[in-house]
Amino acid sequence: IQPKEKYLNGIALIIWNSKKGRKDVVSFPESNLPENINERFAQLFKVKEKWTVDEIAPYIS
Repeated sequence: IQPKEKYLNGIALIIWNSKKGRKDVVSFPESNLPENINERFAQLFKVKEKWTVDEIAPYIS
């Protein structure tokens, strides 16, 4: 199955797996993040170093 990335916003991340040479879908629901914005950003950037605006928007709005 090839899901559209926009349908996964706020519930999963698509991360490049260099060992497998493909993208992996990883469950990452917004509801599991801390409410404190500083803690939330810390956790987001621990999971993924670089974000696009479209990727991070569901997690900070």
